[in-house]
Amino acid sequence: MKKITLICFVLVTVCLGIQAKEKISMKPYFVARNTAKLEVEKVTLTNSATIMDMKIFTSSTDKVRIQSTAALVAGGKSYTLNKAEGITTTDWAKPDGKGELSFKLYFNPLPLDTKSFNFIEGPEASDWRIYGIQLTGKRPLVNIPEHLKNYQPGEVKPLPQPKFKAGNAILSGKLLGYNDMVLDMSVRYKEWLPVNSQSKEVKVNSDGTFRTEVPLLCPTGVLLNIGSLSYTLCLLPGKETVVTLNLPEIYIPQSRWFENEASVGKRIWVEGALAAFNSELVEKKYSLSLVDDAMELFKNAYGKTPVQFKEYVLKLLDDKIEALNTDRSLDSTYRAFVRWNVEMDAWRMISGYRGILRYAPMFAGVKNAPALTEDELKVDSTYYDDLLKFTIVRNPYAMYCSDYPSFALSQEVIGKGKLQPDSFLTEFVKADGLAKQMWKDYTTMSTDQQKEVDSFQQEYFKNILNDKNKELLASQAKNALKTGYKICQLDTAVTGDGLLKALVSPYKGKIVLVDMWATWCGPCKRAMKAILPMKEELKDKDIVYVYLAGDNSPEGAWKNMIPDIHGDHYRVTQKQWNDFSEKMKIEGVPTYFVIDREGDISYRATGFPGVDKMKDELNKANDK
Repeated sequence: MKKITLICFVLVTVCLGIQAKEKISMKPYFVARNTAKLEVEKVTLTNSATIMDMKIFTSSTDKVRIQSTAALVAGGKSYTLNKAEGITTTDWAKPDGKGELSFKLYFNPLPLDTKSFNFIEGPEASDWRIYGIQLTGKRPLVNIPEHLKNYQPGEVKPLPQPKFKAGNAILSGKLLGYNDMVLDMSVRYKEWLPVNSQSKEVKVNSDGTFRTEVPLLCPTGVLLNIGSLSYTLCLLPGKETVVTLNLPEIYIPQSRWFENEASVGKRIWVEGALAAFNSELVEKKYSLSLVDDAMELFKNAYGKTPVQFKEYVLKLLDDKIEALNTDRSLDSTYRAFVRWNVEMDAWRMISGYRGILRYAPMFAGVKNAPALTEDELKVDSTYYDDLLKFTIVRNPYAMYCSDYPSFALSQEVIGKGKLQPDSFLTEFVKADGLAKQMWKDYTTMSTDQQKEVDSFQQEYFKNILNDKNKELLASQAKNALKTGYKICQLDTAVTGDGLLKALVSPYKGKIVLVDMWATWCGPCKRAMKAILPMKEELKDKDIVYVYLAGDNSPEGAWKNMIPDIHGDHYRVTQKQWNDFSEKMKIEGVPTYFVIDREGDISYRATGFPGVDKMKDELNKANDK
């Protein structure tokens, strides 16, 4: 009997010892993350490994994998990935029909007393990251600044009368719960000259504080992006807006595990300029778009005539406005702001009907649909009259919408001869045209254009255009001193597959690398930079570098760029470019041809094949 009792005691002790060496946390809380696709189902800590049971939620057509650099970080130490089950670090895995994929990751063991850790897939900010994964079973809390515990932004008042007055809006604040994280943070806003969307990166300090300045011409809406989240705020030039964000309370409800769990604290506080109105914007987050799914818009547009499409959009707008007017939770200021934005969205769709109808078959999944003809896309002079009845037309308060600069330009085109002239907007249209000329074409102002700019009433436009013109003149003077490049001419009568022969005939007996590129092509420019060391390494070889662009590369931009691209440069007509692309089956740029000493193509590639491959092919042609 004593022996049996002793054996039982030993077994219980062993079992307790085993149990003590394993710690399991089911669906743990976390502080923040940069993806909504990845969820942690279970964390198992043992003496030999830390096992992460994870699940991906995405579309059924998506492909996913985990980087081999994935690691866990706790207490300043990194614990590397050893094994993956259900997913690999090399091949792409496909989710099931619901877009779901479950898998396990095995890492070097975390200490059994670890209370929280980070999951870091890789070194890039875009790699999946989940911060502050909790192993205590408790929802993480943050220390709320004393002055915010009972803070009330006050009653929402009518928005101030907007005025054009250039100045920097200050956006500052703090991310509560921020600790040892890398969360992308940016402010997206519309630049006036030339009209363009800008995204300004915001640096977050180690204590979670941030501060940035946004150049504005008038009160305007901006988009504050933090990881996978975004908030619309209205900023005022020369004023400061302070935003404090409670990261756990913002991110945890985004998780499928906790979406129905009651909040335990306030998510966001807004102080400073337009505090009450901005607080309502970030708390209610009423959709400012007419449709939330762009793909559905294209699908519903398929098969419609321009008039039918316009009627469809106007019906969407009417339904949205009716829902706005019957929503008693919205005050009049907020309701008006939403209406301005959805009207602007409807304006964008109807005025851009040609592109939407042309792309509709593709997004509707219709294969081999005949392209719409010009007659099918043609509309009469009354087509846009419905737009001119919108409340945003000639409404200064529409400036509060983030897309106002684009709308203002379109308004002047569509309303020409139908709306009362506006001196500011007339000047803006002229200024935007000059800005496009200088920013896109790299062409300086003529004497007449300079006189026109000098007569502008708006100093903001005048200063920006004059500064850019001076910059271009200085760049042109600098480029005039550069050597190592040559502008060459090709007979415009040469077309089709004869173009390549004419292009390389002056270099017979030499190796030629022909680089088809465009001034607007990012991969082209990155590849040119990548092969600079190769060109230096092969400088003693008899190799000529020939660069071919078409007239879809603006001449001014082309002339501005080529002084830094050593080689012979040709810019051909659109017909030559199109004929050559068709005959040679060119699928895009960059495209490369290696021509041997006999004038024959020894290698071709669309897309940069890499420096090593390019060097290898040039050496092969040289060794022939």
